[in-house]
Amino acid sequence: MIVPDGRTDSEKLRQLLAAPEETHLDFKAGVDFSITKDRMEFVKDAVTMANRPPGGYIVIGVDDRTGAHSTPAGSLGDPRQFDGANLNQQVRAFIEGETQIVSQIHEIDGYDFVLVWIPHHRSGLPVPMKCTGQYRNDKGRDVLVFREGDILVREGPANVPLRLAHWNDILREHDAKVRADAEKTAQAMLRTFLEERGRAMAPNKPPPLLMDMDNSTFAAAVLVHLEDSDGRR
Repeated sequence: MIVPDGRTDSEKLRQLLAAPEETHLDFKAGVDFSITKDRMEFVKDAVTMANRPPGGYIVIGVDDRTGAHSTPAGSLGDPRQFDGANLNQQVRAFIEGETQIVSQIHEIDGYDFVLVWIPHHRSGLPVPMKCTGQYRNDKGRDVLVFREGDILVREGPANVPLRLAHWNDILREHDAKVRADAEKTAQAMLRTFLEERGRAMAPNKPPPLLMDMDNSTFAAAVLVHLEDSDGRR
């Protein structure tokens, strides 16, 4: 099982190449953004990966059926299409939410790879597709990749519609973010209070020193204690 930690260095790539596809790892033999089919499939895979916390990796240059390395060194094509800015632009055209995709190109053992990291949305919640994605196949028929309003998530090596079983995993991350934001706000309010109290030199009992205070708040509380001690002498 891989560790989806956001790294895109060559050592991380080697770790991923030794692993099978799973919830946080997808392999693609190649992507050409000038081809509508490739573009739609990449957008679907990227949004699906971002909808499952904490996000995941797409490795371009590996055949997902055989595991064979598919892109000999120098045959990757225009590397600018794999720049993070372009990847974000491709995906943002189909969703309302933000994307923070990063990528890095590597050459390992005579083959080129693109390592793409797609983090979970900063809101902590999955996002739906805002428009339909489709392409025309060789027979002239339109092939649907995703519909407007679809909410897709990664489950093992597959992209599946969001269902009740996924919410525990998704809300765990969201709730942790809400708690962290609330704690940050509370600490900031307490720091402001302590600083104002210190300036006013109020003769009240100093605040308690708590283990869960962050460093700045703890330092402000200690200062109030010291000022209170000086005032009692």
